[in-house]
Amino acid sequence: MATWQRPPIEPFTKAEVEQIITAITERSDPQVANMVEFWMFTGMRTSEIFALRWPNVDLNSSSVLVAEANVRGTHKDKTKTNVSRDVKLNSMALGAIQRQ
Repeated sequence: MATWQRPPIEPFTKAEVEQIITAITERSDPQVANMVEFWMFTGMRTSEIFALRWPNVDLNSSSVLVAEANVRGTHKDKTKTNVSRDVKLNSMALGAIQRQ
């Protein structure tokens, strides 16, 4: 008897990410480009990105605390899974949030 398996994740290739970021940088406000770059390199959910606040960003430790969500315009004081987590930022995500 077969069990259900989660479908494989197929993220963008590095070249695709670079194309997306370049296109947004050329066509959008720099703050939008920074957000998209940050988003691409953190893997955060849309609702988590929209709820992220500066007090949850720790530039010294290169991490963000993901503890809230914004779903369809409604602020929620917890994430989808009801579990807060620290997201360690790679150099691309850190650069984007520093430019912001």
